[in-house]
Amino acid sequence: MLSIIIGRAELALMKLQPSNLIHKDLREIEAAGMRAAGLTRQLLTFARKQTIAPVILNLNHTIESLLKMMRRLIGENIGFLWKPSADLWPVKMDPSQIDQPPGEPDGQCSRRH
Repeated sequence: MLSIIIGRAELALMKLQPSNLIHKDLREIEAAGMRAAGLTRQLLTFARKQTIAPVILNLNHTIESLLKMMRRLIGENIGFLWKPSADLWPVKMDPSQIDQPPGEPDGQCSRRH
């Protein structure tokens, strides 16, 4: 189902000029579909103990795409500053693991009292 959403967004984007008002919205739909596909892959990996599929990533680009979602989640009253590194080395990792919080392998952070 996600591949249909992503594919339709891509088809619509090919028909529109970047100056069109809904072009940005379609990009967001496409990006959300890709994040949802990654999350699904991550859940399947956890549930079925599937192997990960590492690829070479530019973390600046990857984190930049996550920032859009984070800004919507935290709201207008909280600000944060992102300073991407100009000389950041590429990393090899599974993209679905990029949005796991640090801590335990299942994404749960341990708390010490």
